[in-house]
Amino acid sequence: MEKLGLTRDVAYNFVNVARKSKAIPALQTGIQDGSLTISKVKKITSVITVEKQDHWVGLVKSLPKEALEKEVARVNPKVMTPESAKYVTEDRLKLELGVSEDLMKKLRRVQDLLCPSTQAAVSLEDALSEMVSEYLVRNDPVERAKRAQARLASK
Repeated sequence: MEKLGLTRDVAYNFVNVARKSKAIPALQTGIQDGSLTISKVKKITSVITVEKQDHWVGLVKSLPKEALEKEVARVNPKVMTPESAKYVTEDRLKLELGVSEDLMKKLRRVQDLLCPSTQAAVSLEDALSEMVSEYLVRNDPVERAKRAQARLASK
């Protein structure tokens, strides 16, 4: 990275494409002869297989980048929404993830249910926090043990 002046992301892309090129001969040939670019090949590394290499190489050559990304998303939707959590302050993180439409509807429903009790608009963060707290109260073995001890103590 230092010698070539590459960022971590660019170096990762080169390594990822190089590894996939070892397994998929058509990628190596296309990159060497200039008919394939690293920037477009990196988009298909998660979906290309030896059996489907001709199909994907053909798409790389014929489709613009956006259409290629859409085709990859159709085959493997999760690849277009990678999960990440990054610190933005000492005690706050930025959480990024893809969710299904059904899950989003459920989150919105939780927001709607929380609004009357809080007398204010409820953020997605608040809804998520409430759901996690409820889940832990009901399912955490430590919390269950505390409830069991409390029941025994009250008898």
